[in-house]
Amino acid sequence: MEKESTNIFQRKLDRRKFLKGSAATAVVVGAGIALPGGAMKTLIPVEAKAATKAAKGERVVNNICQGSCYGHCPMHAIVRDGKLVRTRAINLKKTEVADYSRICSKGTSWPQYVYAHSRIKHPYKRVGKRGSGKWEQISWDEAIKTVTENFKKVQAQYGKSSVTMCYEGGILAPSLLGPYTRMMNLIEASHFTRTDDFAFTAYCMNLVTGASYAYGNDFRSQDVRGAKNIVLMGVNVPETAPQSYQFIADAVDNGAKLIVIDPNFNTIAAKAKVYAPIRPATDGVLCMAMINYIEQHKLTNETYLRKWTVAPFLVKEKDGLYLRKSDLTGKGAGTPEDDFVVWDSNKGKYGYSKEVANPEIRGTYEIKGMKVNTAYRLLLNRIEPFTVKRASKICDLPASVIEEIAQACAQNPTEIIPGVSIDHYRGGYGTVMALGALQMVTGNLPFTTNLASVSVGWPVAGFYPEEQKHPVSTKEVTPFMLKDLVEKGKHELEGGHVVEMPIKAIALFGGNPAASLPDHQNTIAALKKADFVVSSSIEWDDKSIYSDIVLPASTQFEQDGLLDTSIYLLYAEKAIEPLFDSKPDWQIAKLIAEGMGQEKYFENFDGQTALDMAIKASPAAQGMGITLDKVKQAGIIQFPSVRANQFFTVTGRAQFYDENPKPNKDFGQKIDVEKLRLPYFDVPFEAWTETIDEYKKNPLADKYPLVYITGSRRFRTHAAFGYQKVLRELESEPRVRINPKDAKARGIKEGDLVKLYNDRGHVVARAIFHPGIRPGVVDMDRGWQTDQYVSGHYNNLTHLKFDPGTVNDCFYDVLCEMEKA
Repeated sequence: MEKESTNIFQRKLDRRKFLKGSAATAVVVGAGIALPGGAMKTLIPVEAKAATKAAKGERVVNNICQGSCYGHCPMHAIVRDGKLVRTRAINLKKTEVADYSRICSKGTSWPQYVYAHSRIKHPYKRVGKRGSGKWEQISWDEAIKTVTENFKKVQAQYGKSSVTMCYEGGILAPSLLGPYTRMMNLIEASHFTRTDDFAFTAYCMNLVTGASYAYGNDFRSQDVRGAKNIVLMGVNVPETAPQSYQFIADAVDNGAKLIVIDPNFNTIAAKAKVYAPIRPATDGVLCMAMINYIEQHKLTNETYLRKWTVAPFLVKEKDGLYLRKSDLTGKGAGTPEDDFVVWDSNKGKYGYSKEVANPEIRGTYEIKGMKVNTAYRLLLNRIEPFTVKRASKICDLPASVIEEIAQACAQNPTEIIPGVSIDHYRGGYGTVMALGALQMVTGNLPFTTNLASVSVGWPVAGFYPEEQKHPVSTKEVTPFMLKDLVEKGKHELEGGHVVEMPIKAIALFGGNPAASLPDHQNTIAALKKADFVVSSSIEWDDKSIYSDIVLPASTQFEQDGLLDTSIYLLYAEKAIEPLFDSKPDWQIAKLIAEGMGQEKYFENFDGQTALDMAIKASPAAQGMGITLDKVKQAGIIQFPSVRANQFFTVTGRAQFYDENPKPNKDFGQKIDVEKLRLPYFDVPFEAWTETIDEYKKNPLADKYPLVYITGSRRFRTHAAFGYQKVLRELESEPRVRINPKDAKARGIKEGDLVKLYNDRGHVVARAIFHPGIRPGVVDMDRGWQTDQYVSGHYNNLTHLKFDPGTVNDCFYDVLCEMEKA
């Protein structure tokens, strides 16, 4: 008999009535990886090439959804009389990527975006007070002259890095980031880098793949469909990626157990066999407790640990470094022959990892006077305090549920799929390290998903490989230091180190940091104080409001582009001419570079140059002989499933132990090296509302007792699609989901306007009752622009605090109070 569901909110819904989406982890190939020759397969979509498939008077071209998510769904753009009239999913017929023949509601709304009233139609110059919304239409010549004269002025007085540029996020085509990178390097401006999900990125770069990380939406369907169990941690798949939830739904149809771990009961939780309403910020504790349980019940994947992870590598107690052959012989340090020392279980003595077939993974030894432990022993020592019983208190979950999830994770194959929300707290890096260790202990950490995938995305090199002699921008600005660098020219880090770099001019291309960065008012204060601000965008948004010059950018349908997933590379053909007075991103970058005296580097440079450069800068594309002409001819190039039986790390193995941890962004801040070597748990900066063992309640919780989460929504991606009329019919105003118990305690009725606030600021939103919201938690919409609120802004409540070891935005590590507005 089937075991009774432990989903305390389980509802009987027909699977096929449930909107489909997707989520999983995927890695993107990095530099220096050898690829099999001739591994490319091309697909020519029938509908894209057959004129008979188009209605009379219509033209059909390939494009791709660039909606700021990782779905990158291929779609057709339908053009009639030179106008974009609709979009639709490309029918890929019976191909390996046929599963991706679908787009979500955001993808179908693109025509409204292209012709929206909110589009910036011409260059504008501010004529009133910054932020007042008073503008004068000007020519492109005047706009570029104003921009470059201001850049030259501040650079002459304060140095090259006093101009900082951000071109990340939003719906800017990744293949067109190259021209901005090129221009930024040439004028030696500093780079303003967003740091929202960097805990995941740092973990994968250092400990797993040696490559970038894409989470949530980009994976091969057979991985999920063939799983025995699917464990989702902090990711609401049907909301964040509704176009391919089908893979998880199919897996459930095939008998997979779906387990959802999330503080709030949401759309995906309604389909789970097991739902675990975890206390916010404690996912890492749960992972460590499950490792303890798996170890105690002899469920570890011993073969995987010995062969593919650093588990058997011996670590010196005196300095925390791996014991290497050179430590014993005095020769070969730093060479490929300098192997890692392990303990041979069969012979009862030490040996080397490349020679020993059966190394010990749990031992403690003394070798030539040096005390050593296996890396796995150090992991077990670190997680020992986090028993199932203790985790039950910390995570606020029944011990039986923790044990059931641990048993599922220990089975193979199990897909353990995280969302970025689990890293949005202090200690987020420790959480993702614990998650990775759980995947390694169970043998469910996948190898590099697809070596044959090609990254033409983020960030694209701004130069061809053969271009050697050119200026390079080396200085970096992050959100937590921006205001101080603008106002004082320096920022003091915790520990006393001072970053000195005056910022006087800010250039924002594509994304919308004025809305999406934490501590909204801090960002706005920096924009108000800067000597000069220029922005380019498709539509008016929060960053436009505080700009001196606003430039109109073209949409993806008004310029050619390239986009990739781990599955395919698609050529997005220009469907219509640039509307109004807008220009493609490559041309905006070129005009600024020419105005700064760098015209020789942009001679004969156009949109095709940018795409060609993106492909030629990709080692994977070069390894497979992919060229721009081949992509254009094929329309879509499908990547075969070529897996790597290795990990691209300094040890060549998956690493739950980091012998030499460094911050992902090193500005001179002090770090706790010992802590960062293994998974760890830190109490959140704010979001800790009661005392549990030694983890004391944050005193701030007496004043602000609610944990403030800003969750994903189906009809927007961050700040994108915020003004779409058809989507706003379904989601007309900012809303906050609250538990009825919390509402009753504050005299709030469903539908009331409520004010959420803390010491940093406030936001007003419409209250929606949801019994699945964890008591003591509020789930606020994110992504709305300031003018769409009755008052305040959702990021007024968030902060810029970060863990020194991982410069990462702690969006959910926030407390607030709520009252009727």
